[in-house]
Amino acid sequence: MTVNSEDIEDRLRTAFGWQADQVGLRPDPYAENLRRTRTSRIRRRATFPAVALATAAAAAAPFLMPWHEDQPSLNPTGGPGDLVVPSSMVRIKTGLPHGARFQAEVLGTDGSVLGRSADAAVWKAGPKGGKPSSTGVRSPKGILLTGRGLLGYAVNEPGNADAFNLMCRDSSGKTHTASPQGVDPAQPVWTDGGRIIGSDVMTQPFSATCRGPLKILAQQWTGSWSKAVAFSDPTIFYVDPTSHRDLREIDAVTGRVGAHHKLPAGVRKMKPIPNGARVDTQIEQIWWAAATPNTFAWAADGALRVTPRKAWNSAPTPITTSLPRPIKGGRTQLTAGSRLVVYSTAPTRGSGESVLYDLKTHQLIRWHGEAYTSGDWLIWRDGTDYRLARVR
Repeated sequence: MTVNSEDIEDRLRTAFGWQADQVGLRPDPYAENLRRTRTSRIRRRATFPAVALATAAAAAAPFLMPWHEDQPSLNPTGGPGDLVVPSSMVRIKTGLPHGARFQAEVLGTDGSVLGRSADAAVWKAGPKGGKPSSTGVRSPKGILLTGRGLLGYAVNEPGNADAFNLMCRDSSGKTHTASPQGVDPAQPVWTDGGRIIGSDVMTQPFSATCRGPLKILAQQWTGSWSKAVAFSDPTIFYVDPTSHRDLREIDAVTGRVGAHHKLPAGVRKMKPIPNGARVDTQIEQIWWAAATPNTFAWAADGALRVTPRKAWNSAPTPITTSLPRPIKGGRTQLTAGSRLVVYSTAPTRGSGESVLYDLKTHQLIRWHGEAYTSGDWLIWRDGTDYRLARVR
């Protein structure tokens, strides 16, 4: 067995120096018109690309609330290395051929990592560490998915620079279309338990597997601002700040609506839109959500909140009210795993800022660099490279 002394030193330093047939119009013509207006506006505006894996979500509701910039800074103790098993830690290098740099964007429950270089090429890394390998795929922006036996990414429809489809490569190397009627690359898509959940360009949630079938889930719901915000198989969390003003749990297999909850604290209700009003006069509030079988977490108005799913609380005391402000033009994500919740914001290229919360010990860590968690894994930027390890 060959031992790399540089890797040993790096591990010790980190460990001790302190994650379509279903397609069609909805029955309400007025709501349908609102959706089409909103879709047109979405395609015209510049948005933050959002990607997530069984977690991160950017949700829209009106009236943008001010970000709390006057809150006291966190009192961090240690760093991400305190949260992981030292013997599982590997380094993922960012250096690529021809001087390109790898930027990690999504982490799978199997420890796989996907990211891009500046030329839109998609690269993959994993628990063995080292240099990322090319996937042979180019995806200009937005969605990336990774998990056991699949690789998901958004591509332009031929001849239409404003339209995107979600593609999925299975374990045999075959590529399939995984979106019934396209996707908005600025909206999140999740994979968990082999299932893919996202929203089409009219914000209708859809369910798919890499090899099909594809199914639109929400034709019976007509709220023009409604959308999926998080997913933990088989439950989709779907918010409606307009007509019902609540957060619902929907079964991705049956399409049935389960539990109803109040809108999460910090998420603004929307006043009914009178007939004839233009949707693009409304101001959207951007917030993020993440879910696991046991936990629902969200970040809104600079505050991070967490509730156990079995003892739901729509307005728990914030974990912190001083989350880093989202980086304009970058990627902001909230991810949740078996033990951690991680808020992260990063520019398209370069290092970001993160806040990591341990659900068991309640330890809160602020970190200079992006970080993501999924299942039992945590990835974080450490200098110019990344560290990947199992959560302890």
